Amino acid sequence: MLFRHKMVLFLVTAVIFGIHSFKHGFNSQLNPDHCSLVYPDASICHETGNTIDPMESDFPESYSDEMMYSSYFGGNSMDESWLMITDHEGHLVISGFTYSDNFPVSGNAYCTEIRGWCDIFVMKWDLTEKKLLFSTLVGGSMIDRPTAIKLDSFGNIIIAGYTYSVDFPVTAQAFQKKNQGKQDVFLFKIDSSGTSLIFSTLLGGSSDDTPTALEIDNDGYINLLGTTSSPNFPIVPNSFQRFLKGESDLFFVRFDSTGSQLIYSTYLGGSGAETAEGMVQSHDGSFFISGTTYSPDLMSIHTLVPQDAALMGNAFLVQLPKNRYQPMMCFIIGGTGLDKAVNLLLCPDNKVCLVGNTYSVDFPSDEERIITEKELPAIFICSWDISHSKLEFSSVISGNSMDLVRTTLNVDEDYLLLAGLTYSDNLIKTDSSLQLKNNGSGDGFVIQWNKKTQHIDFATYWGGTDFDEIRCLHYIEPSRLWILGNTRSIDFPVSANAWRKNLQGKANCFLSCVIFSSKPSPALLSYPENEEFDIPMPVSFYWEIIEGQHYKLSLYDAGLQKIFESSWIKYIPFELPFVLDFEQRYYWMVQSTNRAGLIASSPLWAFRTEGKRIEFQSNNCFNKPSYRMDEPIYLRFCIQNLGNIDISSVVLSIKHPEYIRFEFNSEFTELSSNSNESQFLLPPVPYSSFMSCQLKALILPDLWDKKDLTITFFFSAEDFSEPSNTLTAEIKP
Repeated sequence: MLFRHKMVLFLVTAVIFGIHSFKHGFNSQLNPDHCSLVYPDASICHETGNTIDPMESDFPESYSDEMMYSSYFGGNSMDESWLMITDHEGHLVISGFTYSDNFPVSGNAYCTEIRGWCDIFVMKWDLTEKKLLFSTLVGGSMIDRPTAIKLDSFGNIIIAGYTYSVDFPVTAQAFQKKNQGKQDVFLFKIDSSGTSLIFSTLLGGSSDDTPTALEIDNDGYINLLGTTSSPNFPIVPNSFQRFLKGESDLFFVRFDSTGSQLIYSTYLGGSGAETAEGMVQSHDGSFFISGTTYSPDLMSIHTLVPQDAALMGNAFLVQLPKNRYQPMMCFIIGGTGLDKAVNLLLCPDNKVCLVGNTYSVDFPSDEERIITEKELPAIFICSWDISHSKLEFSSVISGNSMDLVRTTLNVDEDYLLLAGLTYSDNLIKTDSSLQLKNNGSGDGFVIQWNKKTQHIDFATYWGGTDFDEIRCLHYIEPSRLWILGNTRSIDFPVSANAWRKNLQGKANCFLSCVIFSSKPSPALLSYPENEEFDIPMPVSFYWEIIEGQHYKLSLYDAGLQKIFESSWIKYIPFELPFVLDFEQRYYWMVQSTNRAGLIASSPLWAFRTEGKRIEFQSNNCFNKPSYRMDEPIYLRFCIQNLGNIDISSVVLSIKHPEYIRFEFNSEFTELSSNSNESQFLLPPVPYSSFMSCQLKALILPDLWDKKDLTITFFFSAEDFSEPSNTLTAEIKP
């Protein structure tokens, strides 16, 4: 009874805060310099009644971190999204429940009409091909809600949840076809196209049975974790615990891949009450499960709670070895108030992170609480070192009102994300937030937690002026964070091309995609090192960029002394605002930063400067031994471009005696001519190429008696960094 009283208190508190709304106008304080949101275009699906047909859409082809994309989705009543996962093709699968009789479904869906008070919806989006693959409903005549989702190796979708329906759809080979109590477990697999149920079964006893977590092991077995108060829950003979010990216990069951055979099942609990929450499978095949216990005699091996706090509810972590199912480790943590586990995550070095909500002002924490007398829930996060059987760290994240974590996500070995619902106006304290303040009666939040420093690196609110919560996160490398949640706000932030720009009913779902990187990635050089830059033109730098990151370029001389540093920039190329010295070696480095202000540095890249260089050669065609003065003289020469840039124009200047006239072919353009000098414009000389040229000189007949003739050729090109070459032709009769 104590368990029920405590839950009633918790629900009353939630209702009080849920109906309270601050009508203070929408000012979401979005910070465009640190993020962008991405959402499929509205034309992904075309509505026909309450069905939608897949069609092409105008997805954004590129994303700027100054752009925002976000959308409502749902029907004319109340819809809630709870689950999200992606398959190996990058398709996004979403599930939740709806009370709407016009919830959008696809024409070829397994079920296109709502059958009960509340049905399950399953949607799949193809983010690459830019279309909705399907949307379908599943359910019976009463209330049905999903609580866990996984995909098999073929992309088929496995969903577990609970149902009050006596006619929930089951398949012919189902393990259990009838609802045995008020609330039973359902487990179904729907094909990857959303058109048919591969299997569907019920599971339960005469009272309430609720699944909370689902895992598919390497053998293809389906493992379910949940809570039951049924004394006749289906239990196999070789179970670890065959009988219900308290008001409610955990259940752990294993089905074969067809959902028709129960391979293993057991209770797990003490003399009070237990509720199940999360489950993950480790690399060795064992399962870690989390929940909340109100029992003084749960199989505690490691306990960090006050002596008189056991009946108030504490978070626990249990390890079940593969194929033995007898707990080998149990860790309990909490204070004198209610401490509810929400989820758990596997971390490097054989550690497990446990996350939940605490009402305890004395919850074990490595640092002093910000608000020491707060009686509303705060967020706790702790890490248990399995190898050494010790608590690695424990921290409490708290604002000045009610803070509830709903979901967690492992980003990488250094960071994890927490998200949920907050009524606090001081929970978020980072200047780089997407949304700087709580806009409504309750807003969603995302927190980036640094596992190494045990501190918050980034956090943001997310919502409008009414109730908003985040239920699920999914990260797609290198920089996409999908956020799924629910809203009652008529001014929830949406993008210009949102699928739904307005709230359709009492409450709808929302889907947003944030350009997010937990830690900056070092810039990658986009061309080979030791690149040669020609001067005196300014040098431009290129590197591969990642959305959501800013960059700073530093330039060093040959002695590695810094000679220039840019401000933080978002785009490339970056051009130096000055000209470098000719024929010098330089080094450059790029620093990357994300919205959390973390910095990563690239290696040092080397380059040298090189001016435009062009060479003129005579090709041994000058100074022939003798000429007949009554015949033309052909002067041949070669122009070779030895630089690393195209030479757009070359000017040939010829100084000559007044009695010489020149003829030139169509490739030359005469610029000027007088008695002693002529200028011609030669064709362009591309990079690393050469050009052969020929001029015909005519000596006037009345000057044939001249013995020594000298013709001097000067060559010049635009922006030469060196003097032009000179060729001299001595013409002798």
